[in-house]
Amino acid sequence: MKATTECIPCYLKQAHSAITAIISDEAKVDRLMKRIVPYLSETNLQLTPAENSTVILKEVNKLLNTDDPFYRQKCQCNRVALQWEGELHSYMERSPDRLKTAIKLSVVGNVIDLGIKEKVDIKASFEAIFAEGFVLDDSDHLIDLVQGGKKKVLFIGDNAGEIVFDKVLVRELLRCENEVVYVVKGGPILNDALMEDVREVGMDRLCRVIDTGSNWVGVVEQHSSPEFMKAYHEADIIVSKGQGNYETLTEMDREVFHILKAKCDVVARALGVRRGEMVCKLI
Repeated sequence: MKATTECIPCYLKQAHSAITAIISDEAKVDRLMKRIVPYLSETNLQLTPAENSTVILKEVNKLLNTDDPFYRQKCQCNRVALQWEGELHSYMERSPDRLKTAIKLSVVGNVIDLGIKEKVDIKASFEAIFAEGFVLDDSDHLIDLVQGGKKKVLFIGDNAGEIVFDKVLVRELLRCENEVVYVVKGGPILNDALMEDVREVGMDRLCRVIDTGSNWVGVVEQHSSPEFMKAYHEADIIVSKGQGNYETLTEMDREVFHILKAKCDVVARALGVRRGEMVCKLI
């Protein structure tokens, strides 16, 4: 998915989120934001929105003299998400269709996204997905593929905190005797999950976990490690969470089950849905 000029305000919003994550003084924020604006000239409509975001965010980090402005917020997201594990277990125990329920619970975790929206209502997202379902829904196809087991599933994660919700789906994939490799970022960018988040929430005790080899938003092939690309090409099924992964993986050569909430008009339009709607789509 290529960027559009509509993405430009989002680059600035993400920059503002990164700056205000560690600086509260309005005058300092103002000065830093004005120093970021010239870097918009380095963005490119031939790139994905995720790649352009990365260009801007790397410059923000240089100005802030940090590589992880969202560190404290990510820790908080993990703590909040872990508080919902009992509720997730309860949903699964009551479910007559465990895999379908696990897929729905996984998308609920996608609302935890500091790069777009700092205040989230997890309970409302629970209610929405079970009341309305996916607007684009290929979950039955995914279920058909994994129910027989013996598949290599590459599960590309998104945000810190969200991993807790992904654990539910990973468990079900493993229960069906599939091999699962879970993927996080190779370095800090926005609130994307890292190996330390995996260890904090216990995903590493469920399945093998690797990283992309880079700190680029989404998955950018030329910045990805040989280990990740090997897993990518060897996988029978690829499951991806979130917009950044959607924006970049749709530029690559594999079909992917995208599980996400459309959080901006550009992505929503590309998917053919309305902003705020949830999707499980093979693309």
